[in-house]
Amino acid sequence: MWKSFKFLVAWAILLGVYLILVGSASTSELWVGAVLAAGVTVLLSWSKSTGMLALRLRWQDLAPLRYVPGAILRETGQDFYALVRRLAGQEVEGITLRLPFAPTGKDPESATRRALAIFGVTITPNSYVVRVDTDKGEILIRQLVGRELSLSDREFLRAG
Repeated sequence: MWKSFKFLVAWAILLGVYLILVGSASTSELWVGAVLAAGVTVLLSWSKSTGMLALRLRWQDLAPLRYVPGAILRETGQDFYALVRRLAGQEVEGITLRLPFAPTGKDPESATRRALAIFGVTITPNSYVVRVDTDKGEILIRQLVGRELSLSDREFLRAG
C-alpha cells in the first residue's frame, strides 16, 4: 500500500513539473504528461529496486535551494550584459575552476550530495559542472562570465 502511495505521489509531482514546463493544461498535454510521468516513475522505481539508484536525501541537504531563484535571475542578467558587451566588440572572460570536493564515496549520502551539488551549480545559467573526479576529490566547473562563484554555487559546493 505504501509503495503504491509513493508511486502516485511521484507520478503527480512529475506530471505537475511537466505541465509547468510546457505551460499548458490542454487535454493532449495532460495525456502526454501522464504517460511520461508514469514512464519516469516506473524507471525510478525499477532503478531503486535494483540498487542502481541509491540516494539518501535529508532535509538539510535541500537548504541551498533557497538561493536558486535569486541566482537564476542575477546570473541571467549577468550573462545578458556579457552578451551585449561581446556583441559590442568587448572581451568577456570566463574561468574554469578546479575545486576540492568532499563527497566522493559510493554510499547513498555521498551520491545524494554529489547530485545536489551538480544540480545546484548547473541549474544557474552562468556555470556548469564539467567533471567530478571522485579519485582526486575534485570538481571542475566552467563559469561563463566572471571570476568568482555565485553564493548559490558556493552553498551547494559547501553542502556537498
